[in-house]
Amino acid sequence: MADLLLKWLSVEANPEVMTKLARQLGLVSGWEFKDVLGLDGHVLADEPISACGLLFVYPSKYEGHRLAQGSAEDPQGLLFVKYPSRGAGATLALIHTLANADVTLGRFGEAVPVIPMTLSIVLSTPLTYPSKLLSSSSHSSLLSLDPGSSLDRFLCAAKALTPSERGSLLETDKDIQAAHETCAKQGQSQPLEVGKDSDLHYIAFVSARGKLWELDGCKGAPLAHGPTSEATLVKDASHVCRDIISQQPDDIRFSAVALCKN
Repeated sequence: MADLLLKWLSVEANPEVMTKLARQLGLVSGWEFKDVLGLDGHVLADEPISACGLLFVYPSKYEGHRLAQGSAEDPQGLLFVKYPSRGAGATLALIHTLANADVTLGRFGEAVPVIPMTLSIVLSTPLTYPSKLLSSSSHSSLLSLDPGSSLDRFLCAAKALTPSERGSLLETDKDIQAAHETCAKQGQSQPLEVGKDSDLHYIAFVSARGKLWELDGCKGAPLAHGPTSEATLVKDASHVCRDIISQQPDDIRFSAVALCKN
């Protein structure tokens, strides 16, 4: 898959750009990305952030330090895509967040209610239908994708594949690539040319089944970092992020955006 490193423009970790990319992939309204202006404990204590996912970006030269971090556990029910392209990192982090967050309708291995705008994918169990549909109020608090959107189609096709096969599927998905490229050209910084791999690396943190999961397409499997919830995800993930930042505190190329209800 070495040639896969050459086909994606880098996307800026800008909340407006990331929200637009999520919308183009199929995320319905009700959720948006917001800047996390500080990852220090006192900052988050003063301004707590409730989020279903966190995207963290850092210089890839610190990746060697990260290889031993976290606990590789059985990621039952999680969708994981193995895809070693840093240029595709923003879209891959989005896929990992939108597919796996606890607030996602139809998340893998769980029942999917028959209502509009659901993410109709199941990984480990047959599709089942509850006897009572979710109310409109409870549905509005959940994250969902437009049926037939590019990400909905990708996830439906990916459910029975291995992580590496999902990476190959992503490589051939022209609709997702087109959305990625459009948003890559809309940030404040100049995107790298196709063929030049970014030196910045995206990872996603999600709350799934009560645990904080780190999903990184350059690794072999998701990593677990202990218990978490939507209310504490940013604070819990900040410990991992601060450990990365501590390796080079004078480097300013670190940023984080959180997926929150708007």
